[in-house]
Amino acid sequence: MVLERVAWALVVIGAGVALYVLLRRAHIAWVRRRAPRSAPTGRPTLLYFSTPGCAPCWSLQAPAVTQVEDELGEAIRVVRVDALLEPEVAARWGVLSVPTTIILDCDGQLCHFNHGFVTAAVLKRQIAESALDGRS
Repeated sequence: MVLERVAWALVVIGAGVALYVLLRRAHIAWVRRRAPRSAPTGRPTLLYFSTPGCAPCWSLQAPAVTQVEDELGEAIRVVRVDALLEPEVAARWGVLSVPTTIILDCDGQLCHFNHGFVTAAVLKRQIAESALDGRS
């Protein structure tokens, strides 16, 4: 009886994880088809979507974005978008919640799409990956 319940729990968890991965890939594919074509800048771009009333945006994500911007300097282009003031831009990029960060490679192609808070270390790793992708 206990093993049967554990087995069912694992099946449900596995199905949930598979569904999450599938929906995330579908969302990224949708964003790639719908997102505006960005002009190549020769450097990776970090799009940061937030709103003034978003506590995690100003208390967690904004300092992480500022840290990345300070550490990488001219190697990165940072674009901050207030999703309340520019809802059409947020909609075009498929932003469903804030904070959201999007990493574009040197050619303006989407590489990473992050819903929610992401640390500066993760952003720097994603930017480094996108810089390599954009040069190949």
